[in-house]
Amino acid sequence: MNLRFLFTTFLIYVLGLTDGPYVKGQDIEIFGVNDLDQIFEDGYHLPTKKDTIKISGIRNEVVSGQCVFHSGKRLDGLTVEVGSLKNTATGYAIPSENVSWNFVGSILLTENAPNQFDDVLVRKAPARFPDYLMEERELDVGKNVYKAVWLTVEIPKNADPGKYEALLSVKSSTQVQSLPVELSIFPFTLPDERHLKVTEWYSTGNFGKLHGINEKYSGEWFDMLRKYAENMARHRQNIFQVPMNSIEIAQRNDGNLSFDFTRFDQIAQVFWDTGQMDYLETGELTRFGDEAWFSTDIHFKDFRVFDETKNEPVMV
Repeated sequence: MNLRFLFTTFLIYVLGLTDGPYVKGQDIEIFGVNDLDQIFEDGYHLPTKKDTIKISGIRNEVVSGQCVFHSGKRLDGLTVEVGSLKNTATGYAIPSENVSWNFVGSILLTENAPNQFDDVLVRKAPARFPDYLMEERELDVGKNVYKAVWLTVEIPKNADPGKYEALLSVKSSTQVQSLPVELSIFPFTLPDERHLKVTEWYSTGNFGKLHGINEKYSGEWFDMLRKYAENMARHRQNIFQVPMNSIEIAQRNDGNLSFDFTRFDQIAQVFWDTGQMDYLETGELTRFGDEAWFSTDIHFKDFRVFDETKNEPVMV
């Protein structure tokens, strides 16, 4: 490695030299984007590049920011570090456990949703779409790939208002590149009490595919559900759904029906235990007709009932 390369890298990293509106090093360029921007790994419709990750919020709020890095060469062993966010006037530092980061993962979509006009599509499939926050702390990234990094900040209730600064650094096995982070905290505090009813449906149907949990209602299954519940509560969701099919229905020999709410209650308790849920929402009792969402016909749903006379489940 020659001395000129080492000296140039040192200047860029320590002195923050920039090339245009974003930081650009020997191999890596890194730039800020809005957290609402979708970043495609092939660089499709890249948003305006910014020289700083700018975030704003109020005390007791969870806020987010986003940046992107890119290289014309393959990068191995990539990881991210975020320095301490300190108030430029008072010196107050947000605790490190309140600041986290994730690589943004993408999934391949082979086709778009049906009956959508081209002008409302984010992008025509097939393509890889940014979709989830990865758990990996280290990553190998191929050349010419645009990879997004998601930054999450939980602002403490007692944080001093004002401007906070830090550096976010992307490190490969051979070099480091950094980008400034600016957080503006306004002199207001979000109350713990939720005043707005917020619900976002979740599904456990893919626990096997996504988390390798194939035994429904096992201890591992409930542990994962608890993670879902805690994440929802942290983002101020105060309504949760318990599916109707968690109620075990049986038709006894005398023709009467019995209803076992054991599983229903277990699922509900996971969410009540967060201490942040206000309302329970059940699943649907009806369904659309043969044209699914596009149908104007509404029918009662079928439910699985264990018929004791036949000693087998039936749909009624």
